[in-house]
Amino acid sequence: MTRPQIGTNPPLAQLETETYVDFVEGLFGFIGKLEPALREGAERALADFRAVTGRDPADVDEARAVLGRVPVVAARHRIRHAIQDMNHDAILADLRSREAELLAELDRYDRRGPGSVQYDLNWVPPAYASREIHRMPGGYVTDPLAGYLYHYSTKSFFGGRNDHDEIHTRSVEKLPVPTDGHVRRILDLGCSAGQSATALKQRFPDAEVWGIDVGAPMVRYAHKRAVDMGLEVHFKQGLAEATGFPDASFDIVHAFILFHELPMEIAEQVVAEAARILRPGGLFLVTDFQTRNVPRGDGRGTGILGEVLGRIDQLHNEEPYRWDFTHSDFEGLLGRYFSKVEVRTEGYGMPLRIATR
Repeated sequence: MTRPQIGTNPPLAQLETETYVDFVEGLFGFIGKLEPALREGAERALADFRAVTGRDPADVDEARAVLGRVPVVAARHRIRHAIQDMNHDAILADLRSREAELLAELDRYDRRGPGSVQYDLNWVPPAYASREIHRMPGGYVTDPLAGYLYHYSTKSFFGGRNDHDEIHTRSVEKLPVPTDGHVRRILDLGCSAGQSATALKQRFPDAEVWGIDVGAPMVRYAHKRAVDMGLEVHFKQGLAEATGFPDASFDIVHAFILFHELPMEIAEQVVAEAARILRPGGLFLVTDFQTRNVPRGDGRGTGILGEVLGRIDQLHNEEPYRWDFTHSDFEGLLGRYFSKVEVRTEGYGMPLRIATR
């Protein structure tokens, strides 16, 4: 028997799975409560290291070795590593139990509106996009159930705070518009399950909204979700660095937590593509992690401990491109393609970059 839907998340089949995932969600919350103990343990370990060596760790990997001996840091790493796998395995097993039903559901929705979806199941995505980001089995492109899996997996990651797309909605509500006020066409790059795309359509109901993602399973699921919400959004499988849209054809191009999942050479191609498809005066709006010159707005993730935790995430949580992005001059990169770049951090967890064409 299918369980009731929770917010906009896809329903599960078993109460047992729902209960298990709720437990995993609690473990994610427990990790957050470890932060004071993490900072205290890290400061003590670094003080001991300085007392013995007379210096700070030479680099992040030496710091990781020092802090890795702190029990609470090691426990945090082990728990975070394990619960990602626990979360994915439980949800995927539940989805597999009715895979034929779900795939038939996607087939039906492919032909339904409002909105539309375009994809090619025979298209081979580039190698950089085929990694199992966040340890998600099959990544975003391989498993036909990836959209369902990704969306419900993020329920645990966000601790239930995004069950009704609250995080995406709040992020979209803060976005500026071009100075002339014209917002007729919007493109959401790396749209994944389509939560930002639907939030953009809700904020700008008269605009034509598109979402593009490298994974066919993601755009198919995003389309199904938008249809269920009664929102006319168009989804397309493709590359953010080669969208296929005409020059100067969008008023806003948006990217929510996309760039830290791209190699930096691809990131530059995406920036160039955004500049190409934006009309003069259009905005490229990027919400993503802190970078070399731009801290988090809430002050978290700074200092040696923040660097170490970021390195652990890169190495053990399948975030292969995160380190290069967070240590890049991404704002300088935007400045090479856009006439004006503004960064907003006050009141933002992750910085918002506003690049004007």
